[in-house]
Amino acid sequence: MAKDLGIPRHAFWLRWLKRGLRIGAIYDLIFAAMMVFAPHLATRFLDLQPPEEPYYLWLIAVFLLMLAGFYFLAAYDPEAYRGNIDIAIVGRTLGFLALAAGAWGRPEMWGLWVLAAGDLFFAIFHVICWVPIRR
Repeated sequence: MAKDLGIPRHAFWLRWLKRGLRIGAIYDLIFAAMMVFAPHLATRFLDLQPPEEPYYLWLIAVFLLMLAGFYFLAAYDPEAYRGNIDIAIVGRTLGFLALAAGAWGRPEMWGLWVLAAGDLFFAIFHVICWVPIRR
C-alpha cells in the first residue's frame, strides 16, 4: 500500500525535475546564443561591460552549449544520468557563489546578481525535485 502511494508522488517530482532541467537547458542556450549573435543585448540588459575580445564570450557560449546538452541528457533519462543532476546542483550553487562574489560590494556589477539569482533558482529547484525521488 505504501509503495502505491509513493508512485504518484515519484511521478510528480520526476515530471517537475524533467521540466526544470529542460528549462535550465533552454536558459543556457539563450545566453549562449546571445553571447555569440547579440552580445550587446546581454551586456546592455545586465549593465555589464563586454570584454574587449569577443572570443571570451564565444568560449563561454561553448561551455553553455555543453551544459545545455548535459541538462537535456538528464531530462531525457534522469535515472541513467543521475550524476548529471548532482553535478548540476553543485555547479549551479558554485555559479551562484562565484557570481555573487564578483558582484559583492560593487553596485556597478548589479547585473551579476541577476545571473546569480538564476543559478540559485535552478540549484534550489533541482534539489527540491531531486531529493524526494533520489535513490
